[in-house]
Amino acid sequence: MLAFIAKKLFRSSVDKAALTRVQKPSKTTLKLKAFVSSVAIQSTTPLQSDPKVDDFTASYLIHSCGLQIDAARRVSSNFQLQSVDQPDQALNFFKRCGFTDYEISTIVRRQPTLLLADADVILQPQFELLASLGAPLSNVLRLIHDCPGILNVENLDAVLDTLKRLTRRGEEVLNVLARFDGLSLSMMSNLAPNVAFLRDIRMPDSSVFDFLMENGNVLLTVPERFKEMADRVLEMGFDPKESSFVEAICTFAGVDGETWELRVERFKKWGWSDKECDMAFRTEPRLMLVSDKKIDRAMDYLVTYMGVKPSVVAGCLNILEYNLDKRIIPLCPVREFVDALSDTPDRLRDKYDRALTKMFKTEKQHSGGSSKPFDAISVEAWERKVDSFKKRWGWSHREFLMAFRNHPRMMLVSQKKIDGIMEFLVNKMGVDASVVAEHPNILKYSLERRITPRCSVIELLMSQGVVERKDHNIYYVLRISEETFVEAFVKKYQKILPKLMDFYSQKQLTGDAVIHRLG
Repeated sequence: MLAFIAKKLFRSSVDKAALTRVQKPSKTTLKLKAFVSSVAIQSTTPLQSDPKVDDFTASYLIHSCGLQIDAARRVSSNFQLQSVDQPDQALNFFKRCGFTDYEISTIVRRQPTLLLADADVILQPQFELLASLGAPLSNVLRLIHDCPGILNVENLDAVLDTLKRLTRRGEEVLNVLARFDGLSLSMMSNLAPNVAFLRDIRMPDSSVFDFLMENGNVLLTVPERFKEMADRVLEMGFDPKESSFVEAICTFAGVDGETWELRVERFKKWGWSDKECDMAFRTEPRLMLVSDKKIDRAMDYLVTYMGVKPSVVAGCLNILEYNLDKRIIPLCPVREFVDALSDTPDRLRDKYDRALTKMFKTEKQHSGGSSKPFDAISVEAWERKVDSFKKRWGWSHREFLMAFRNHPRMMLVSQKKIDGIMEFLVNKMGVDASVVAEHPNILKYSLERRITPRCSVIELLMSQGVVERKDHNIYYVLRISEETFVEAFVKKYQKILPKLMDFYSQKQLTGDAVIHRLG
């Protein structure tokens, strides 16, 4: 029914929305019509009416389609018209659809071959298929304007049926199609058989849709090649219901067989077994897309320089995707620490290897996957902060590693903030620096709005003999919610210290200043 309505709208041109977009013929348009009529008589005879253009196709593109001279010459270098009959029918088709002269010019410039398409046999049926989706006609026109290659897609009906099953709504189908460029649209006929294959191996429609949106070009691969890649991935044990299945197919699409074998041999050169190579690909399929140079630099630093076992790297593959200078080197412990382990028993070295793996995995977890927080800190800044924690605040190397593993983002806190918090807690409040190493997320709190006011309350309570130091834990005091702190340490003691709430409200005052005022 929708297709019939669209057909009627198209043939009668009674759609008011479309009619309002058709411009009245100007003097220039009338002149162009006269020009086109004269061209029809000359057929393929080159035109000499414009001294700057001596090519028939370029002249038609300029005078009938509204292209600029440079654009017309560029288009005509790869595209030639033999007569005006077919192009005139195509232009009339676009005008009946409701496109303005400027929009038609854009369509022709983007997809000039549409001028050679039969309006009744190709253009109109394709338009009716798109209109039959039930989306607003304005959306259909916008798609054709932005992606005119959609009118050239082979088996468009099968493509639309496939997309309708995945998206359920015609408007969403148009949105999906709008994501593809001209080259991708030319391969769109591969979509239906590839999606059908994924359904046959029981991939959920939601996963197929995600595949289409995130790696659509891979899903448009020639069906024979796509099936070959998918079968290979299935043989390796990947589950079509898991995201790693799509990643594996995309990897095979980006790496040819020869390159694949060379990458495997490169990993073996660094000490990986066949089992570890297989495990590595199943765990992190995109690893095979990392360049040889990047792999060699990372492995050379980790295995040769740092003394890390190849099996440790194989168990934490995201390391090889990191930037060596900005992330891997800053994340690794200093060389002296590794050298110190050279004379220790194997069990301690294994413990170190496990700790290093955990550190990298913790960093990945805290970085949120796609974000890269450690790209924001230089090696020099990293070393300055490490020196500050060790030399100024007395952390041992073991305490630094423990703190970093528990809260990697502490290294992104500014040096000024770190020094301010440590100065207040260690020198003023008498907190042992090792307490901050055990709970490094203390460094993320605001000194003015949380640490100083809460510690000042505790200090006041101790000075009044209400609580003893052993009665509270500084980390607990700082991490609990505002509501819990007020209930536990302010309201609870208001009968003893009536002005305690007012005291706590002065969040910008230091502990000494507030205590002096209350006294």
